[in-house]
Amino acid sequence: MTILLYDPQQQTCARMADTLRGAGHVLEHAANQDDALQRVARGGLTLAIVSAGVRWTECAALLRALEKRSPPVLFVAEDLRNAAHLQTICRSPSRVVTADCAGDALLRATAELAQAGQAPLIVGPLRLDPERREASFAGHELLLTAQEFALLQALMESPRRPVTRQELLCSAWGYVSPGVTRTVDVHIQRLRRKLGADMIETVYRQGYRLRVAS
Repeated sequence: MTILLYDPQQQTCARMADTLRGAGHVLEHAANQDDALQRVARGGLTLAIVSAGVRWTECAALLRALEKRSPPVLFVAEDLRNAAHLQTICRSPSRVVTADCAGDALLRATAELAQAGQAPLIVGPLRLDPERREASFAGHELLLTAQEFALLQALMESPRRPVTRQELLCSAWGYVSPGVTRTVDVHIQRLRRKLGADMIETVYRQGYRLRVAS
């Protein structure tokens, strides 16, 4: 497994390096965002580990590049209570762990996340492959715009719970602050025309949810 480690301060993720190397993984450290972007562009990464302490302005371009290449992202945070937003701003498969996660727990988390990042999402008749950027409904190819694809992916990653407009805005458009959400409603309507009106339900005062058969 080849892992990109992005922790410019070399503090949050440093304790994990020995464990990962000891398990036979190849670690590639990025000193800054430019270094990280060059490494992502070369391809071949299985996973990216990113410090949650990095400011948004210093990692936004990296997260967007990772989404195009599709390796999953493991965020490392000091406190999980302040890290819930991380998975809403990252459209790649992701998970958040604390900085003291080590040993078997760390190896298990990286292995499970890497496997999840390779697997297509399947919800009822919907199938979405983030790596190939392909989507289908009941075996028929769906022709989706980039925004529609990102929106459907966000819904499929949480198929049984309502996803708020703000979460969708963060996931599909990368917004990280409250703003106008009308654009979400417009794209939901476009998705409904392609999937069928019954596939996406509106949950009053909560957002949208895929309709999954029990």
